[in-house]
Amino acid sequence: EGDTMPLVNDVQYHFADSFLGLHYKVKSGSFVFTPGLTLHNYILQTDQLNQTSKTTNWTVLPDLNVIYNIKKSENIRFNYAISNEYTDVNNYAEALVFNNYNRLYGGNRNLENSLSHTYNLNYFNFNLFNFTNINAGLSYTKRIDGVKNNTNIVAINQVSTPVNIDSNFPDETFTALGRFSKTVKKIKYNLSANVSLSKSFNNINNEIRESESFTQNYSGSIQTNFNEAPNFELGYRLNVNNYNNGGLEQTFYTQQPFARFDVNFLKDFTFDAEWDFYDYTDKNDTVENRYSFVNANLYYQKGDSPWEFKLQASNLLNTEFINNDSFNEQFNTTTQYFVLPRILMFVVKYNL
Repeated sequence: EGDTMPLVNDVQYHFADSFLGLHYKVKSGSFVFTPGLTLHNYILQTDQLNQTSKTTNWTVLPDLNVIYNIKKSENIRFNYAISNEYTDVNNYAEALVFNNYNRLYGGNRNLENSLSHTYNLNYFNFNLFNFTNINAGLSYTKRIDGVKNNTNIVAINQVSTPVNIDSNFPDETFTALGRFSKTVKKIKYNLSANVSLSKSFNNINNEIRESESFTQNYSGSIQTNFNEAPNFELGYRLNVNNYNNGGLEQTFYTQQPFARFDVNFLKDFTFDAEWDFYDYTDKNDTVENRYSFVNANLYYQKGDSPWEFKLQASNLLNTEFINNDSFNEQFNTTTQYFVLPRILMFVVKYNL
């Protein structure tokens, strides 16, 4: 009976974080340095199954902020910080629970904290004379002793328990992003990119498995800002998601042209509409789906009247389902979701 996993959770969970921080700011020319230290006292106690587990941890965590002011509207910022991360009561509760019809989950009272190193480098530039805005950033996070599920898989059945992954197998995330916009007269041009590479280690059937996720998001658009004439935005987005889970590699593509339109007419009427087209495929030609969404609104408000009337239409093309792909510590999956059908609504609004 002593080896039988409990089936009823009754856990008392107490967590306290007392801390004292000290930062010192130094300015030298165009640079501003702000180093700091924070002293933490963590107390974690759990009571379950007539046993008490208590840990006390004193930790000094450093951080650093550096600002380089190139000029008033242009700067570079660097941030570095170490942080302690503690998990919640659900991962300490040891009694088995059903997460799904074929998935059992039991906690672990011996979990310890994980430690994260985070680096951020950001560039900002706004030019008021030629209406150009540039943002760029790099970030890197290294997570040590992360809490992961130790999952035993038998056919379609799974039993999972959280454990601290060995510090020799840290999780790492690299991210790069950039945004550019420029306004010429009444037309604004937008470009953006976001690239992220994540590497993680997971425990599957008592073996350490490396997983990798590489995601890319790109977009560009042109939009107008006329005072009287109709305004529109035309753009294109491309999402590329590459997953490699224990040697199983999949790549998914989503191409998304889109358009926005709004116009004021007959003095008191406003009409706006948006269209999004999705072309969802994968590298292995096992998934292919194309669908569109069209939404529109027609407003009427006479002058400063508190009354507003709106005719609202959602999913005008009556699209039935959409696709999504995801990545976790065990599987790469693509999922199809059913969505609400075409909806027409008449809305009356009164401002008090």
